Amino acid sequence: MPKRIVDTEHKSIDRVAVDALLVGIRNGLGYLGKEGEPILEKMGDRMLEYLTMVGEVKSHSKPEEIRQSLQELFTSNGYPKEIPLKFKGSPPTPSMPDFINYLGGTRKEDGDHKKDYLTQSKADGKAQVDWVIYEMVIYGMSRGLDSIGAQGQILTNRIAGGMLDYLVENGRIEPSDDPEVFLQRMGDFFLKAGFADKIVKEFEGSPPNALVLTYYHSRYHMNVLPRLRDAGNLLYSCPPCLAAGSILRRSRGTRIVYDVEIRVLPEGEVVLRHKIYPGGESFSEEQAQETSRLMK
Repeated sequence: MPKRIVDTEHKSIDRVAVDALLVGIRNGLGYLGKEGEPILEKMGDRMLEYLTMVGEVKSHSKPEEIRQSLQELFTSNGYPKEIPLKFKGSPPTPSMPDFINYLGGTRKEDGDHKKDYLTQSKADGKAQVDWVIYEMVIYGMSRGLDSIGAQGQILTNRIAGGMLDYLVENGRIEPSDDPEVFLQRMGDFFLKAGFADKIVKEFEGSPPNALVLTYYHSRYHMNVLPRLRDAGNLLYSCPPCLAAGSILRRSRGTRIVYDVEIRVLPEGEVVLRHKIYPGGESFSEEQAQETSRLMK
């Protein structure tokens, strides 16, 4: 198993960044109904797997020791004390069939919009959570969606749209009709939240045919992405990159192919080149039906 490549000064991240991703997952897969449940369960299992991979949970521990370790991690981050933990297989592997809802709190519908919102009381929660919680969610989401093949990136993009909507609707990112301004505000949110030390955005070509993003000390790119690639996961799931793709799709109708080129430079600098194509790619009814078919 790969070890963490570089650590950063960011030990915690704004909890709303985690909440937004969880809402995006629930809304992005919610339309699938029962057929989305196997994906959610796979996500939860992979999240727990990540905690073992990075040493938060000892893989050879007894079930009660695993339960105690997980309970200490989650309760110290403001999550409920009673965790829906089960064990399966031999040796016993921890599983939480309803892990996404455990992390997300109770559900609430907003009028006719039928969207998920987190109603977990901030009095019981915390404004910041350990960064490993965010790493765990991103890793588990990516591995769960990768299990359905190419359609997984379409669902990942759909989740990103829900994540962005949550951050806008909760006043954490002010929207703008100017995509350049919107992108800057989105980047400012993730910087303030503790995603990275610095994010530099550039467009190449005229009209733009590539979006180049440079991250400095991003725990996603240093800790999560290498493990995803080692596991053979081809999806790209960096939250700010996905949010940028969602903004460009909505404002300009462009389509982005992520991670066309990645360069890891010294001192924790990562340069990513995402390809931009004109014309939109919507999540059509045909694609939704095909995704449902693949899960049967």
